[in-house]
Amino acid sequence: MGDTYYTVLQGLGRIRVSGCSAEQFIHTMTTVDKGRLCLAGDAAGALVLTGEAEVIDVVVLARSGDTEFMLTTHAETREEVFSWLEAHAALADDAGPVFDGLDITDETESLLTYAVFGPQSHAVIDELASHQLDSALGAGHVALCMLDGIQAFVLAYPLLAGGYYELSVQPALAPGLKRLLLSFPEIDPMGLEPFKARRRESCTWFDEAAKAAYCHADAAGLEALIRTPYDFVGGRALTSRHS
Repeated sequence: MGDTYYTVLQGLGRIRVSGCSAEQFIHTMTTVDKGRLCLAGDAAGALVLTGEAEVIDVVVLARSGDTEFMLTTHAETREEVFSWLEAHAALADDAGPVFDGLDITDETESLLTYAVFGPQSHAVIDELASHQLDSALGAGHVALCMLDGIQAFVLAYPLLAGGYYELSVQPALAPGLKRLLLSFPEIDPMGLEPFKARRRESCTWFDEAAKAAYCHADAAGLEALIRTPYDFVGGRALTSRHS
């Protein structure tokens, strides 16, 4: 058995936020630092908090266009995050909608994702991309690539250290991508539960994210995903908690 693996990630939530106020909305609804998402292809980890500063989910944000973002959630929290975003997107005052021209869509069924991780992961993906993959593609970037004829989004995951990538394709293309990965003798398949156990060894907050009850960011070791000043939903409560 090798030291590089792939696994199918089941049920990841995919929420697209687009429109002229998308950047303002993302800045309001998540703890991400705006400087981490300046250019299309940038990606970063962030939190979605309740008004009481409790963690609803740890998410990955990717800037997919000038006025478009893709938000990836855990499977267990997808519906809650989507409902929370929808509720705030509908806010209005006497002047009209707070977030004008905003569109939020649940695109969970549009992509299927494989995680590829281990010391050979970058070399395998670069070979599939005919060595067109930028060798400097580090954690926190996403790119649209052709992997031996299969179009895929390649994300260098921003929340885990070492070689860890997520390859997202249309569901109809997933069997072809699986065959490509299996053609590499240095890659072994890994079941989802062993994968989750290994991931928890690296980041204890995965355990917290899977719990039904809310937790606070400091209790789960998530302070690094919170920007200052606290000008986001839950920020005021977070300030009170730390005072």
